[in-house]
Parts: sequence; structure tokens; C-alpha cells
Amino acid sequence: MGCASSSQGDLPTFKGHVRIVRGADLSRDGSRVVTCSDDRTARIWDAQTGRELRRLKGHDGPVNCCAFSPTGGAVLTGSDDFRGMVWDAATGERLHVLEGHTNYVEGAAWAPDGCNAATASEDKTAILWDLRRSVAEGKCAGRLSGHRGWVTSCAFSPDGARVATGSHDKNARIFDARSDELLHVLRGHERTVTCVAWRPDGTTLATGSFDGALRLWDAGTGACASTTAQHRKPITGCASPSGVFSSRGGVATHAGRTGTRATVGGSRRVPTTSRASSRRPTTWARSPRACGATRTGSHVAR
Repeated sequence: MGCASSSQGDLPTFKGHVRIVRGADLSRDGSRVVTCSDDRTARIWDAQTGRELRRLKGHDGPVNCCAFSPTGGAVLTGSDDFRGMVWDAATGERLHVLEGHTNYVEGAAWAPDGCNAATASEDKTAILWDLRRSVAEGKCAGRLSGHRGWVTSCAFSPDGARVATGSHDKNARIFDARSDELLHVLRGHERTVTCVAWRPDGTTLATGSFDGALRLWDAGTGACASTTAQHRKPITGCASPSGVFSSRGGVATHAGRTGTRATVGGSRRVPTTSRASSRRPTTWARSPRACGATRTGSHVAR
């Protein structure tokens, strides 16, 4: 089992992974942390004690992204095995295997209702999943196409009506989550778009890029409103938990050096290979509203 180490004034550090840590997410109530790694596992930790609560094993390749569902009842992961998986966060049971991508899965996001999700892949698409559907019905609810490069990240708007994607093709896109219709192409970055994040009111989208810029876009028109940050190193994550956007850039001190520790609140290693991308999934405002489905029969854990 893993453990945490810290000294007074330090951020908690969770030890246990044996290879590079690719992503992390904090449950909405702040009680748990989930991390994912090249060691083919995701792990759930007690955020206060650092105790490893669950080890999620089942992927056949490095796990690139992870995200708690809006109420923390489930975890969504994506992997180099071309699959997404949904896990019961309390028991560690695997609830769904999401198959449909033809290349590495790099990004994962939940819809605010906790019943739908999205995964982003190096196959140049994002797939929308309806977790209430049976295996026979097929859980793929839509495929977002049009990018000319790997899709590195995805995020639902706060009302769940739109999905934003970022890509290796230097562009971001906004789609209608119900019809899969392309609404806007956001052009302006000079390198890979690594992350996308919605303002809680849904009016603005932020994008971060390897070009070091954080751009703000009018989500209604697709126009670039401003460039608010210019890092000297690639931006690997962005978020707007309170309506004010922040971004992360540079090289991480923990995951980048050893690959075996995750630091809450710290930055993450920027890989030096060409397939580097943001794997930070928590980039939209979560809603407390959840659908009526339960694990019994439908296997949806909220």
C-alpha cells in the first residue's frame, strides 16, 4: 500500500506508484485524491492521511487520465490500451469498459449529470458515452470529429450542453453535446492545445498550450477575448473553480524526477516526447445535480 509523506508547510505527497504519474484529480468534497500512472494503475487516496484506499487495476497500458464523477461515486480512466474504464470509487469494482477508440486515450471528463462522460484520443476524435445504456445498446452516444491531430483534452460545459476539445493541431473546438454538431473552431495557438476549461457560468472557455499562452474565448461566438498569460514553458493545465482562470506551466519537481509520487497542488512533468499532452481532467465546474440512475441494473455510480 502507498503512503504519504510531508513536513510542516509542505503539500501532501502520495507515494506508491512505481512509474511516472500522468494525472490526478481531487474529489469534490476534498476527501480523496485519485492518481494514474504508467504503472497501469489508478489509485485512490485519503487526502488527509495519504492512505491508499483503492488500487484500480485492469488497463493493459499506461493510464493517462483520471477523473472523479461529480459526486465522487465513480472514477473514469483512459489508457494507452485504447480504452476508457469506469470504476466504483468505494469498492474499486470495474463498472464499464468503454471501447471505441483506435489509439491512446489522453483525456477524460464527466458531464455534470454524472451519467454521461467523454474521452479524448490520439485517434483524433473524442467519444461521448451514455453510461445508462446497456452493453447491447452500446454506450457510445456520439463521436466528435474534425481535428487534424491528436485530441489531448475535453471538458463539458457547466450545463452539459457543449463539449470543448483541445488538439495537437493547435486548435480547440466547441461541439453541441447532444447533436455532435461543431459550433466553433478556436484558432490562435501556435502549438498543441493541452487543456480546456470552462468558466462556471459557461460564457468563457480557456485554453492552454505548449506555446505558453493561456487564451480566453467567448464561448458563444468563438472569438478570442484575450491572452491572459504567457508562460516561458508549456502550459499543462488550466482551471476556473471560482470564475478566475489559472494555469500551470513548467516542469514538475516530483512526478517529473521520480515518476512515483503525486503532489496535490503541484505541477506535473511535461514529457519531452512528441506525444506529450495535458492529462488534467478536472477543468469544468461540477454540478450537484445527478441523474436518477443507480448502480443496480444500470451500473452508473455517481
